[in-house]
Amino acid sequence: MRIEEYWEDIVVYYVSFIVNNGKQNKIDRLIAFRVNEESSFFDVENYEEVVRERILKKFGRVEEILNVDLWDYGLLEKKEDFNNKSV
Repeated sequence: MRIEEYWEDIVVYYVSFIVNNGKQNKIDRLIAFRVNEESSFFDVENYEEVVRERILKKFGRVEEILNVDLWDYGLLEKKEDFNNKSV
């Protein structure tokens, strides 16, 4: 069995941004992306732009993105397909 059968590569970013939901709130998060999802997440020169676009798309009322830093690389366990397993 190969590791790729059970795990997939991820890349993790530390992101800090300000949202306005009636009042301004600063949000700090670690956000993980599957590498297969978009190959540009591994492109060191381009990652900040790609992550900024994703934050603006996925989070509502973002006023300003303060910081995007590459945090680390990791592995995410793949979900098993229980429908095809015999019990």
